[in-house]
Amino acid sequence: MKMNMYTDLNRILYDHLLKTGVGEEVAAYLNLLVLLIGSLLLAALVDFVVWKILRTISVRLARKSATNFDNYLVAHRVPRYVARIVPILLLFEAVPIVFVDFERGGSIAHKLFQIILVVFTLLIVKSFFRSTKDYLKTKPRYRDKPLDSYIQVFMIFAWIIGVLTILVIVTDTTVWKFFTALGAASAIILLIFKDSILGLVASAQVSINDMVRIGDWITFDKYGADGDVIEITLAIVKVQNFDKTITTIPTYALISDSFKNWRGMQESGGDG
Repeated sequence: MKMNMYTDLNRILYDHLLKTGVGEEVAAYLNLLVLLIGSLLLAALVDFVVWKILRTISVRLARKSATNFDNYLVAHRVPRYVARIVPILLLFEAVPIVFVDFERGGSIAHKLFQIILVVFTLLIVKSFFRSTKDYLKTKPRYRDKPLDSYIQVFMIFAWIIGVLTILVIVTDTTVWKFFTALGAASAIILLIFKDSILGLVASAQVSINDMVRIGDWITFDKYGADGDVIEITLAIVKVQNFDKTITTIPTYALISDSFKNWRGMQESGGDG
C-alpha cells in the first residue's frame, strides 16, 4: 500500500505530461530528471543540516572533554564523513521512487550508492585510526612505538574487506566465491604483497622483542645508516643520519640482517 502511494506521487508529473500530449518515453525521462534533481537537492539540504548538528555537538563535546582526542577526530574529518552517510542512505532509499520507470537504471544506482557507502565507511575507519595514532603520539609511553605500522596493518585488512565487499556488490555474487578465487590466485597475491607481508611479520617481531624504537640510535652498515630512527612503518624504517641525510631501510631487514642499536649506551649516558 505504501509503495503504491509513492508510485502515485512520483508519477504526478508523468501523468500530467501525458495529458498535455507528451510522448510516454519523453514523459518518463522528464519525470526521472525532475525526481533525480529533487532527491539530490533534498540530500544536499539534509547533508547541510546533519553537518551543522554534528559540528555543534562536536564543539560542545570538545569544550567539556578532558582530553583532546576529539580535536584529532575533527582534524581528520571524522564527523564530516559521518554526516555524509545520512544523505547517502536517503538517496539509496529514494532509488525505487526516482527510477520507478527504469528498473535497470535503478539497479545500477542501487549498486552505486552501496559502493559509495562502503568507500565512506573506509574513510571513516581510516580517519579514526589516524586520529587515534596522532592522539597516542602525544602520550609519552607511545611516542617511541611504531604506531604507523599498526595503523597500516589495520587498514590493509579494512581495505581488503572493503574491496571484497565492492566486488560482491558489482558482480552480485557471494564473498565465498571470491575467497575461492583468491585461494587459486594466492601465489600472485603473495608476490604482489611480499614486502607488506614481510613488513607485517617484521613489525610484529620488532615490537614484541623491543628491537628498535623511534628515537633509537642505530648503525646499519648494509644501508649506510648511522643515526636516529625517526619513523617506523610497515614497509620502511627512516633513519636521520648525523649529517642530516635520511636513509630508508626495509622493515623486514631488521630481522634478516645485522645492525647495531646503541640505545643501551644512550640510556647510560655514554653518548655524551
